[in-house]
Amino acid sequence: MAKTLCDDCDKRFKCYTEDTRTLKNERGKLLPRARRTIIKELPFIDFKPYSHNIISLTLAHVAKECSYRKANQLIDEFNLKAYGWHKERKTKGG
Repeated sequence: MAKTLCDDCDKRFKCYTEDTRTLKNERGKLLPRARRTIIKELPFIDFKPYSHNIISLTLAHVAKECSYRKANQLIDEFNLKAYGWHKERKTKGG
């Protein structure tokens, strides 16, 4: 896990930069992973009970980790407005 508050070493800066790189790599994988999740769940909206929840959680995760703009782009990309999702006007940090 995160080593930004290492007790076992004096190289806190090194641990911090390693964690920052890991976080950036995870963010780079987030959007493709979110697209795959939405593509997988889209055909099951209104047929399987948790498809709405899975897509909503995916969009919320993208909004939190990337930005609301990216989440809104996913809503446009997959025409989720037709299924009841709406765009958020908030920006990250505000």
